[in-house]
Amino acid sequence: MRAAPKTVVLCCCIVVLGACNRLGIGNDPSTPNGGSIVIGLSQIGTLDPPRAAGGSALTLLRTACDGLVGLDPDSGAPRPALAAGWTLEMGARQVILDLRPGLTFQDGTPVTSAAVREALSRVARPSTDSWSELVSKVEGFAEVQDGTATHLSGVRTLSDLEVQINLSEPYSDFPTVLSHPALLPVSLDSLSNNPDGPSEPTCAGPYVIEKGLEAGDLRLVRTTESVSRNDAFRGRGQGLAERILVRYFETPEDAYQAYTAGKVDIVPIPDSRLGEALASVRGYTGISTPQITFLAFDPANPVTADPRFRQAVSLALDRLVIIDAAYGDQRHPATRWLPGTYGAGIGSTCSEFARRIADPDKAGNLLAGSGFETKTKIPLVYDSNATGRLVAEALQLQMQQTLGITLEPQALEGEDIVSSFKARTSAAIWIMDTDIELPLPDQFLGDLFRTGSENNLLGFSDGTFDDRVGKARTSTEPEDIEKFYVQAENALCAQMPAIPLWTSVSHWAINPDNVTFEGDRKLNFLGGPILRHALAKG
Repeated sequence: MRAAPKTVVLCCCIVVLGACNRLGIGNDPSTPNGGSIVIGLSQIGTLDPPRAAGGSALTLLRTACDGLVGLDPDSGAPRPALAAGWTLEMGARQVILDLRPGLTFQDGTPVTSAAVREALSRVARPSTDSWSELVSKVEGFAEVQDGTATHLSGVRTLSDLEVQINLSEPYSDFPTVLSHPALLPVSLDSLSNNPDGPSEPTCAGPYVIEKGLEAGDLRLVRTTESVSRNDAFRGRGQGLAERILVRYFETPEDAYQAYTAGKVDIVPIPDSRLGEALASVRGYTGISTPQITFLAFDPANPVTADPRFRQAVSLALDRLVIIDAAYGDQRHPATRWLPGTYGAGIGSTCSEFARRIADPDKAGNLLAGSGFETKTKIPLVYDSNATGRLVAEALQLQMQQTLGITLEPQALEGEDIVSSFKARTSAAIWIMDTDIELPLPDQFLGDLFRTGSENNLLGFSDGTFDDRVGKARTSTEPEDIEKFYVQAENALCAQMPAIPLWTSVSHWAINPDNVTFEGDRKLNFLGGPILRHALAKG
């Protein structure tokens, strides 16, 4: 039998869990007796969904509120939440959402299609467009952006519980987009009382967000006023903790010090403390995030145009050695483009040419077949910070030792790297990063490499790849979408216009004496704690 839920307390700036009596929480007569969890996060600003920004705010919204669609914490796959289901129609240019009957917001008002229409339209409006790109493919987006309309014409309420969303182009990933916290439906009554948007949302979900005991603190209190569901979580997403207190620290270092002093129980580990944490902190846990660092080439330049040259470079790299030299345990090797376990069991992936450990013999044979002159020196453009320099030095050494290729490191800052890549005045190699918020296969593949995409900075064009991405974008069955994206990934790796190097890693310390998680995982695929599965030990 499962133990009765205990209190969970969140501290802001870094998530930390601790014994509440040591923080004075036990003196609060409204706090139930028993163990508590304290989580610390960075300052979050507003929690009004379309304006919320940063990982801390989005973590709190995902914990307190349910969206139309949930994301499986393990794989990132879409799961029913406020929407009991959805169908893709018209070659994935239309999404039909069926809302669950009987759901209510935290003020007792019903969750209806009108609230969904307002939520998506709010994100598109210029006054609240921090996340407007999420709905840019919905019909009527341009009109809302230029102020000639207040609502997206493509979002139609067919009934109180049925919503039709028409898209300007095929986009089979759109159900996953609907999981983003910026698109959370909130009570229409709460919006009428706060026309500029509430600082804390009246959403549908297991926790009400309230002001905390001290200035700036928040607490999430489990509520019975809302009737909700999210199949991405255990127990239909109702949450195990009765209360989550969110507290703020000046810096991540301050939060980590509170953890080591036994005052908090869950905390993101600062990079400067990672080595110490790995060696001595009980309860360390880490997970790869979707962001990928990669090497980019100019496929049109004669020096780097042969795919065998680029495949040889990929096979010459010992990703583990480079990561160890520059990052320690702060990165994980990337051997593909698609996220996580996407398409597991469907054919091969990039692993033939993107491996954790180098394959010098195969790399040398490919290079010889490409006709590349090893006396040619190639600029390597990298970020000018200290870590970027270490990466460049490690790449330079491996290329010289394995393939006899001389790289000439050139340090640039921030946007200058992107500008240099756009200009492509030489046969250089650039070290670049993706910037991805959701596990959308189309962002990993279509946006970066599809012919005609505005984000295809490489100018890469391949008919087979485009065909498979096109089929994936227009498919309406999940298994077909997955199959075609894996085929597109295979076509991409046969050309290797860019080489995946590694993913970033999220590191946390979780006190095993005070906190347990239901299930095998503590962190989700985005790198945050699965707070609805957290339970304080009695």
